[in-house]
Amino acid sequence: MKSLIDMTPYELGETEAAEAIPYLIQYLNKGNGNEKRLAASAIRKLSEKHKEQCNEAVPYLLKNLQHMGPQVTQYSLKALLKLDIPEQSMNIIERIKNNDIKEYNRAIAKEILSNYNKEENCVNQQVNADESRSNENMEILNTIKIKDIYKEKRYAALLEKCDEMGIAYMKDLGKVNINKIYNDFSTKKSIMLKYYMLVNNLQYLKYCKDIDDNLLNNILQERREQLSKNFKNPLGDMDSDYVMKLFRGEILISNSLCKIYKEYGEKFIILLNEIAEKEALEKQWAAMLKMRYSINEKFYTLAFISGEYNIPREQVELSINKLLSRIGRKIHSSLKRADYNNDILNIYFYLYETLSFYDKKDFIERTVLFVKYGFPDTHAKLIIHVIVLILYGRNVEWKAESIYASYNKHINSLQSIAEQKELYNKINSSIVWPLKVKNLHSTDYTNINTLSFVEEALRSKGFSYYSHKLNKEVFYKGLLQKDYLLLLEKCDEVIFYVNYPFKVKMKESIMLVDIFFVLNNGKGVIMVLPPDELNIKRRDDEKIHVIKQLCKEKGLGLWIV
Repeated sequence: MKSLIDMTPYELGETEAAEAIPYLIQYLNKGNGNEKRLAASAIRKLSEKHKEQCNEAVPYLLKNLQHMGPQVTQYSLKALLKLDIPEQSMNIIERIKNNDIKEYNRAIAKEILSNYNKEENCVNQQVNADESRSNENMEILNTIKIKDIYKEKRYAALLEKCDEMGIAYMKDLGKVNINKIYNDFSTKKSIMLKYYMLVNNLQYLKYCKDIDDNLLNNILQERREQLSKNFKNPLGDMDSDYVMKLFRGEILISNSLCKIYKEYGEKFIILLNEIAEKEALEKQWAAMLKMRYSINEKFYTLAFISGEYNIPREQVELSINKLLSRIGRKIHSSLKRADYNNDILNIYFYLYETLSFYDKKDFIERTVLFVKYGFPDTHAKLIIHVIVLILYGRNVEWKAESIYASYNKHINSLQSIAEQKELYNKINSSIVWPLKVKNLHSTDYTNINTLSFVEEALRSKGFSYYSHKLNKEVFYKGLLQKDYLLLLEKCDEVIFYVNYPFKVKMKESIMLVDIFFVLNNGKGVIMVLPPDELNIKRRDDEKIHVIKQLCKEKGLGLWIV
């Protein structure tokens, strides 16, 4: 059977496995038009069983709505119809509904907007109903007197009296009436009963036989959120759009933010080691984990630790994994028991806030940034493994793989940006500009091609490559010209280029312009190559003089190689 990495998008969809989703996302991001279409179709199919994981593909599906292929747009829209689209992205769907040239794409976009508006109306109606009921409950709270079991005490008096006597009294009536008290008389502003439930008596509430499960979960969730606020930090509070721009490399990370990431990364390791010392069944386990997950640049391999403790490498790995698994289970056991006073939960709430785990739409991107800038590069895979273990309570391999794939994507983006910057600096520093520079419109250059008689001669030699930027075959004279043409092909700042586009008259002959290209700011440049590839220091002074005059007259830049 094929491994997932070797499967086509269609085959990945047929597996119906959540583990296939990260690979489909790779196709959505870097595949050709057909692969993007098939990957979107597979995501739509998998969303029936794995919607939460498929939601991670939403940013890539939204990006593919701008693809020139109408069927890529169609299948991306069909997938988005099944997924959760962020509110701020609905304007993209609106534009497709109004402007897309294909009627079938406009129809799907209209359906997405219709579904979104229905959900929004339902939410608004529920909010209004809750507010209305809240007002009614407050009136009841101030007027009704408790009879029978409540011994004629007013609710308000009971709720205000949270001393030991009040708590004991609440326990007496809890098993029978706790659901009624909470459901009928709690308000949005959290009256004292709600506060009592959240703070003073969680363990008692857990064992109330008749308490409604949904009510209990709501109470525990609110208490969890209340505790997690102790770990609020600037990383968790970062705006989602800003996080995504950092992740895509659209903006460079500042030194001050790098410093914050490093500080919080070190704090995470300190918390991990503190817990390991308490939870390790053998002290040796904690010591080995401390070496493996060190905050120093020094990276201790399993082989090194094995030599230090004179035990097999496999035993080192097994011992560390056992300890981490024990920590993960203990954390989630404490969460289930609502044992919020347990110090082991500190590391959970620390990550919960730092990575905005409560709002999972950009959890992976936040995790990637935290791992990249908070820890040495050599530790990335290990740290991701621990984060997943702590937040999910078990080793969710597909999630760890998805985060690590995104981590590699971020690294590649940074490298690509650095390469682009280097390319642009190389090109820009080589160009000499005239005093008056002309800005070209696309109509000025898009129809310029290699002179026909020159192209025929170049075709006969058979030296060519395919340009994705120009969407055509490019023929070249020699290796030197090829190198500079490919430089222009790779540079994102160059939007158009062509070789041998013009003839220029000299005193006794006609010469050809070697290369003409246009930058994304609309400025055109002529490049002059050496006349002899075998002797690149030799220059044709007459040709250079004529080209200089041409550039001055036409407002073009000049690059003499």
